[in-house]
Amino acid sequence: MTYVLAASLIVLLAGAIVVFFRYLARRHVASLFRTTVRKLMEEGAEVEPAMREAVRRLTRRAPFNIIGEDEYSFFFYTLQDLGSPVEVGAEILQKCESRDSALEVKDRRKMTRLAYSTDLKLNLGQLVQNARTLHRKVPHRYPNITLALLAALSVREGWTFVEEQGDALIYDYKQERVRIPKKGSGKDAARLILFEEMAHRPMLVRPDTDFEVRKNVRKELLDHFDALFEEAFVDVGR
Repeated sequence: MTYVLAASLIVLLAGAIVVFFRYLARRHVASLFRTTVRKLMEEGAEVEPAMREAVRRLTRRAPFNIIGEDEYSFFFYTLQDLGSPVEVGAEILQKCESRDSALEVKDRRKMTRLAYSTDLKLNLGQLVQNARTLHRKVPHRYPNITLALLAALSVREGWTFVEEQGDALIYDYKQERVRIPKKGSGKDAARLILFEEMAHRPMLVRPDTDFEVRKNVRKELLDHFDALFEEAFVDVGR
């Protein structure tokens, strides 16, 4: 009887350990995805195959096992149209895990909107963080967030400072001249910066994916960019 009880306890304990580690893994889907992608890229992989391999490790179980290969391909191509593909992918996968549903990834238009809104929120958060850091460290030089934000542009990918005018700073971005007023709010400057980045970022063209869907959704979001930005601004401010 003692042996039976001991065996039962061992089985229960083993089951509890399995459930616990499964719980931990599911809570940290985003972290696992980021870590795997970065490790593979450090070993020489390109971003797309690295993301494919990271996701492949999730697809054997729910909710990710309902997504087909073509749907995952569209997901990867959309991520590469963004400024933060790995971070956005991690956020979306964690959201699917938390909700125990990957239906948004199966719907191409919904997934594309979700990817762009997530990318915008992450980029806005990074802009604000960089500006606050500059403002805190050298307040005599950057007395307000707007000036700090414009100064932070110098290290942002694709942006090149051109000249300072009386009421504005002039930058080149993707061979386009961008004029950012000095007296506007930090929010207005961030809105302009992020709009330019979305509008001019190259889109990956592949014959085996629905490029038109991605292009049309981006145009739709640019046409209604203010509403998209306001939504991201509220999320970042929480």
